[in-house]
Amino acid sequence: MTRLVDHRDMTRQEILECSYEALAIVSTCAMALDGINEENVDKTAGDIALALRSALELLGPVHDALESHEGMAGKK
Repeated sequence: MTRLVDHRDMTRQEILECSYEALAIVSTCAMALDGINEENVDKTAGDIALALRSALELLGPVHDALESHEGMAGKK
């Protein structure tokens, strides 16, 4: 899923894919935190921060698309 798709052009499948990708990133971050230790704490923390920013970028368009789709559904 590209993060460059305008939320107004996202299909239902694209919204779901984007959401699942963000969920996978958050899950990976949680697993990485389980394996953190004194030797890798700085690198792991930096990697987790980058990953969570990516998840946030994915969830922005999902949220916008859901809001606009709900708005369209109510205007029949």
